[in-house]
This record gives sequence, C-alpha cells and structure tokens, in this order.
Amino acid sequence: MGLELGECNHDVERANEIASTSELDCFDVMAHIGYTRRYMTKAGFDVAVDLRHYGDEIETLLRILIINGKSIEINCSGLRNTLLNEPIPSISIIVLYRELGVNI
Repeated sequence: MGLELGECNHDVERANEIASTSELDCFDVMAHIGYTRRYMTKAGFDVAVDLRHYGDEIETLLRILIINGKSIEINCSGLRNTLLNEPIPSISIIVLYRELGVNI
C-alpha cells in the first residue's frame, strides 16, 4: 500500500491531542506510543511513528511526561515481530527519552 503515516492530514493534530492528555493526572505510565505501527505494518502499510516524521510532537510529549513525573511503556513485542524488529516505541524514541534525562 505504501502509505506513510506522515502523509495523513490528521496525524500531527492527533499527536498534539496525545501530548495534551499527557498532562492529565489520572495515570502514571503512557502506553502504546507508536503501537498502531504493529498492526498497520502487518496490514501492508509502510508506517513510521518516529522522530523523522514527528520529532517535535514526540519530544513535546516526552518533556510533558517527564515534567509531570510520568513514564512510558516500552513494549518488547515488536522484537519478535519480523516486520518491526524493534520495541514499541522505536529505539530512537527511547534514546531521546533517555537523553532528556530519564533513567530507564
């Protein structure tokens, strides 16, 4: 199918909505960052929830989480998925999270 996630008009808007929910006080861990990639890739879409497409939005999300004392889920199921071969969120997002000062 060859559709990249960055080609969808609503993606940045959706990322900003997620960032605004990160300020809510009803959770401790933000889960499923980039999780849709697991199923979209399996369905034949070429998707990437990564810093190349959404660097500013992802960094904003991570900074808000850190300021509010929240963490992110690192889902390792992508490591056994031959189409992904990396955790969810991607290694680059995890590295950025660490670079922003979080001990993982």
